[in-house]
Amino acid sequence: MAWQDNFNELYKTEFPLQNSKYFKFAIEEHKKKGTLQMNIRIFQHAKTEGGYEGPTKNGVTLAVTNKEDLEKLQKAFNDYFDKVKEYM
Repeated sequence: MAWQDNFNELYKTEFPLQNSKYFKFAIEEHKKKGTLQMNIRIFQHAKTEGGYEGPTKNGVTLAVTNKEDLEKLQKAFNDYFDKVKEYM
């Protein structure tokens, strides 16, 4: 069964990367279960006409169940990005 048969994209945004790739950030709702998930994937634009275009293996999908857990996750990501900045 195809992804779009199971999920509605409620929101999406993209962030360009190098080499014809881009991050796609989406909030998705399972059509039957009504659950929410965050889907963060790297996608690829075709480099040549007729070439592959679509998601790569790289990404993460996280269930979103309540605001408290989401806030903890956000803090963990913010702490991680702050740590990366220290190494730059």
